Amino acid sequence: WYAVHNGTCNLLMADGSVKQLSDQNGDGYLNPGFPVGAGGTIPYATAKEQVGYTDGLCEINSFEVFTGVFLNNNANPKIGFE
Repeated sequence: WYAVHNGTCNLLMADGSVKQLSDQNGDGYLNPGFPVGAGGTIPYATAKEQVGYTDGLCEINSFEVFTGVFLNNNANPKIGFE
C-alpha cells in the first residue's frame, strides 16, 4: 500500500464510506505491521532498498482494514449436487 496523495491514502470501503490512512513515518508506504528495522526480523537496509518500509511502525489498524489473505484450501470443499 502506498500513500500517493501527500502522505495519505483514500480507501473505499464495502459500505461506500471512505477511510483516510496516513503515512506516519514519511516513507510513503503504509506498513500493515511487518517487523522491519531494529528488533525486527527484516534488517533496515534490506527493507529500505527492497520493500521501502523504513521501520516496523504499524500504520494500518487491523481492526478497521484487513490486509491479509486466505490461503485455506479447505474453506469451501466441493460436495455432490443434490
